[in-house]
Amino acid sequence: MKAHLPALATAFFFMLSCADGRPDSAGLSQWEDIAAAIDRINAGSAETVVLATRATISVTGPLPPVSGIVSIEGNGATLEPADTFRQPMLRVLEDARLEVRDLTVSGFVRELQDSNAGLFGLIDNSGHALFERVTMAANPRCEDCGRGFPLVLNRGQMRMNNVTVYDNDTRVNAAVHNDGSLQIIHSTLAENRSIFVYCSLGPCAQLARSSSLASTQTSRTELANVLIQDESHLAHLPVSCWLEGEVVDIGGNRFADPVCANVLSTVPYDSVALGRLGDHGGLVPTVGLEPESVAIDAGLDDYCSANDARLAHRPVSGSILNEPRCDAGAFEFAGGFGNPDLAANGLNGLWFDREHDGHYVHVMRVSPDRVHLSWSAFDPGARQMWIYAVAGHEGGTTLSAPAYINLDGQRLPGGAPDGSRVEPWGEITIEFETCTRGTFRYRANDPGIGEGEFQLDRLAFIEGGGCTGD
Repeated sequence: MKAHLPALATAFFFMLSCADGRPDSAGLSQWEDIAAAIDRINAGSAETVVLATRATISVTGPLPPVSGIVSIEGNGATLEPADTFRQPMLRVLEDARLEVRDLTVSGFVRELQDSNAGLFGLIDNSGHALFERVTMAANPRCEDCGRGFPLVLNRGQMRMNNVTVYDNDTRVNAAVHNDGSLQIIHSTLAENRSIFVYCSLGPCAQLARSSSLASTQTSRTELANVLIQDESHLAHLPVSCWLEGEVVDIGGNRFADPVCANVLSTVPYDSVALGRLGDHGGLVPTVGLEPESVAIDAGLDDYCSANDARLAHRPVSGSILNEPRCDAGAFEFAGGFGNPDLAANGLNGLWFDREHDGHYVHVMRVSPDRVHLSWSAFDPGARQMWIYAVAGHEGGTTLSAPAYINLDGQRLPGGAPDGSRVEPWGEITIEFETCTRGTFRYRANDPGIGEGEFQLDRLAFIEGGGCTGD
């Protein structure tokens, strides 16, 4: 069922604040220490479970079921299973609460130990759960067993915001399975695969399923500014949609899942134009977008979060960047990362004039077709001069735009500058010859400055921006 609502349902639109005022279990990197911290919290201890920054933590067994209010700050840590671990990892009991932020889950094979057992999730929620900036990627299916289980099974109330679920395999189930109330905001679910082995009648057969998200008849699933890319990876097999119950397509979503076209408004598979999974900044890996992606500027304004999964800013309508809308999914293309092509994104970074110290030029892509330029220089009176421009860019290696200067501003104690005015300055043009070299040309309105040019060399790159050589 499709619907467009003016506001998200409030039944499970909650904010947890259990971390406020708590001491931390700081820098944990051993699984037994994390389990002990959760035991203490369940017993009434007021603390936050803080993992060691960017640590790789081996999961050797299930954590104690969460029965209290637990907050886990991942700090960019990655959870990976010990060789023999194939069980559910974390359960949230009814009336309990769990927050998880800035965490990666990777490498988990999930195998039901008892063929008569009920369905479980690697992370299994029957209470209240909030996941923010969490990435679940490259979790393989069990090749030597008949049944597996999903990465996330929600039977309670759950919110996922800026979550990435990418390149996961499973048997029987989708990567995220909802049997309760699930709200997904600004998340990317893509390139997941699900194979269902059907043996009820006659010879066993394999069926391909919609593999990122599934829901039951008694569930409620709300989606806003979400990017889903699913297709049958076994084109010769029958395919079915697993989305049942109340499915609310709030808006700003892009679904490349023709199997579920009767439930969701879909787009062509290739139009999603995903980039690679990798370190594009922030604490968790994300999946980038190519400049032609239908996810760009697709978000619904009312539900644009302030930041993406990397904590890169999402645009605000009416700002100086004039970016109209945020993007669908966990990755904001306006953050300036992703495509390694010089003409698309590799021009980002700090450039300088090797022959004349003080001529620094910042080049920053702010949207698919706009680039912000700023030039730190000096005027004829040896005073610092900062020139800036926003250039249109639809491909190629040349940027050209009218330039402006701020004048007469005065710094006030304890506050922002006051009394400044913007004046047209002239025009600046940059021609990029390679990933590391370019030519800067200027023409000033002031005849005392006139026009000229100088060579630019690239001094610094934005992390994950690509285009690192000639």
